[in-house]
Amino acid sequence: DGFFIGAFFGGDTLQELRIACSIAEMEREGGVSPRTSPLARVRDAGSLLSVAGYSLPVVDVDTISIRYKSVAHLVEHLRRLGESNANMNR
Repeated sequence: DGFFIGAFFGGDTLQELRIACSIAEMEREGGVSPRTSPLARVRDAGSLLSVAGYSLPVVDVDTISIRYKSVAHLVEHLRRLGESNANMNR
């Protein structure tokens, strides 16, 4: 038997920012490249736990809203968290 508890950003995290960046980049560059790492969906997280051998995976979601003074403050906070794009194929 095993127990795992973890927390990570989910699929809808920063959705507004990701959409705004994609639109701006499409207008300026004519294409889009990912600016954040891929985010897991709730059902995918449960499936990954099952594949890892956990027989009774339980996944829960908490929605937390945070407001920033400006986009610059948001970006600085994300950088301090290490939340830039970790995708090697960007």
